Amino acid sequence: MPLVHAEVREAVLRVTSARTRMSETGRESAAHLMLTALLVVCFSASSIQAQELPTRVAQPQVSQLRVELSMEDPPPLEPGRPLRFVARAEPADKRLEYHFYFGDGHASGWVRENQVRHAYANMGAFQAVVFARETAPEGTPARPSIRSNRVPITIVPQAEQPKLQQPKPQQPVVRLEILPPELRPGESVQARAYLDPAMERVEYRFDFGDGEPAAFQPETALEHRYAAPGMYEAFVQVQQGNRLIAESERVRIAVAPVLAHRLLLEVDRRNPLAGQAVRFSWRLEPHAPDVLYLVDFGDGNQSPQGAQSPVEHVYAEPREYRALLRARIGTEEVISNEVLVSVSPVDRDNLYMLIALIGAAIGVLLAAWLIIRRIRTKKETSAPDTHTLLDPSIRISPHKDSGSQVLEFGSPAKPPLEVRLNPVSDSGRQIMDQGTAARKKKGVSHE
Repeated sequence: MPLVHAEVREAVLRVTSARTRMSETGRESAAHLMLTALLVVCFSASSIQAQELPTRVAQPQVSQLRVELSMEDPPPLEPGRPLRFVARAEPADKRLEYHFYFGDGHASGWVRENQVRHAYANMGAFQAVVFARETAPEGTPARPSIRSNRVPITIVPQAEQPKLQQPKPQQPVVRLEILPPELRPGESVQARAYLDPAMERVEYRFDFGDGEPAAFQPETALEHRYAAPGMYEAFVQVQQGNRLIAESERVRIAVAPVLAHRLLLEVDRRNPLAGQAVRFSWRLEPHAPDVLYLVDFGDGNQSPQGAQSPVEHVYAEPREYRALLRARIGTEEVISNEVLVSVSPVDRDNLYMLIALIGAAIGVLLAAWLIIRRIRTKKETSAPDTHTLLDPSIRISPHKDSGSQVLEFGSPAKPPLEVRLNPVSDSGRQIMDQGTAARKKKGVSHE
């Protein structure tokens, strides 16, 4: 570099001397000298650029390098605790070295590891930073470095560390169950409380919303009776000692008014004859379960209690009777309408005529049956081309075979003889002369 500057100075002196000689030797010689000096200056400038260019190209492109510093350990940060600092550079394929400054007067020096540990001895607020640069070959000047972000570090004593937030104890919750949710006046409900989580030495107070006084009790269940119809809201409170710890949501209870029941009694005939059965039936509106019915027939007789529809009754005497029905629905008794039953006397003449007609019909049927039986018997006992058994060697044994007869031959029959007996409905008693004998001659059977 000093040699280059000397050449420049020499060129300047030549230009100056050229101007001096211009007045003496003339314009042409001066111009020639000036042109020569300018060429020397240009050549010198080119030499300077040629010498500086390799130096610029050899410098690292530090503008493309990025580095970020982070502290990886979670709080609490107290004096004497080693903290881990990590430097991350981009691009990551370069060989770099790092210089960590911890803000408390200590530094790591140039190291090739991208993470170090450092413990702060004193309390206070510090800022850590790291410098990164490319690793230069041995014997060459060090490369320029770049700086990372700053990481704030606050070191506080152990007593001042922020305490971890302890989970709050679960707030007790109570739930009220009412069964049934719908009922009638005079009926009861069963209330039960459920506390979560379960606790000891607690008391419950049930409020059913009808103005009845309530007190705290250790039992979790209570029965309550509603006297008047309406819509009620019940809830339960829980206390421990003298402190109220929970209250349930409201539960709606519907107490419907008592409906007037209508009992209707009916009969299938209002003008029966004496001794004729009358059927009673009924219906209840609106329907109710477990109802006990009792029918009063009006003649001093009643149906069994708990009878079910329909019920029959026979009136013996001809006159008018007023029948009615009683029903017990819970504690309430409902009475039906009255039914007038007019029983008429039986006409004797008509009765006798009816009996005679029935007897005549029975006689006609019996006579017809006898005639039919006789005709059938005659047909069964008669047969065409029958012969009386003349052969004394053929005997018919007494039998009980329901018409199947066995024949016994006293001597061998000559020629072969086939005997048949007609089936007769005589329970096994056969008339001998009603048999038929068939004699086989030349393969032909004659009866």
